[in-house]
Amino acid sequence: MAKRAKTTIVISISAIFAGMIAPLVFVLVNLSAPYSYSGEYKDLYSTAVWNIFGVRGYYSGGEYYRDPSIEIYEKDSKGRVMFAYCEGQAFDSDELQYLGGIVIMQSSDDDGVLSYDNCYLPIYDGKVNDFRAAYSEDAINQFKMENDWDLEINENLCLRHPYVNGRPNGELNIKEKEFESVIKTYVHNHGYKGDDAIYRYSYFSQNDKNGKELYYVSGWGRDVEGQGVSPDSVSKRYRFAIIFNEDKSCPDTNIVEITDIKESFNVVKELKTAANWNI
Repeated sequence: MAKRAKTTIVISISAIFAGMIAPLVFVLVNLSAPYSYSGEYKDLYSTAVWNIFGVRGYYSGGEYYRDPSIEIYEKDSKGRVMFAYCEGQAFDSDELQYLGGIVIMQSSDDDGVLSYDNCYLPIYDGKVNDFRAAYSEDAINQFKMENDWDLEINENLCLRHPYVNGRPNGELNIKEKEFESVIKTYVHNHGYKGDDAIYRYSYFSQNDKNGKELYYVSGWGRDVEGQGVSPDSVSKRYRFAIIFNEDKSCPDTNIVEITDIKESFNVVKELKTAANWNI
């Protein structure tokens, strides 16, 4: 009888242990597994994540990834689609903010999607129910005109991108040490204090027709006064827009710090011009 009781206790402990481990394993697998978009409009999703600077392609809801929001606004007579794309992110604080844009896709086919460069109006405000309300009617009409709304599609102005169901990847295979080297060189040349500007992560954003690649890059360090995000901190978060040339070189003119995420759209447009971005 004693032996049977001991066996029962061992089995019970094993069952409890297994019950505790199983949820933990599930969470760890979920966190480490690559995100895969499972919503509708794969063509619109692909257009958005190939073009909107800084998006991740998913909404981080605590321990789990969720699909971003996509809403179709209008279609023109040539097959263009104007839509809203939005995902949730935390930027300078833990408060959830929103990043996305009003986007125009020129067309799509079996091989991928076509869009013009800078084909979106950036959105950073999740307080409006209709993102069009963030822009005047004149601004929306100007945006449509810049994308040749209701006119023939000019394929000479189009960027073609393949379908993706996560974040796209660049082909230059930029390593972590290369990002870190670029950041350290930049902060050294611009008078930042300390040598603790450490690369954290990056998102590939776009490539041009010559093979240059645009990245959103995040790092930590100290500013020119030696301060971080608060007086008692030695750590400050930096965001950069970085363009690597076809040979993986990155001169100082190919990197710019983004001090306000809401200004990133214009900053990136200027950076592309400085880096001779070829659409």
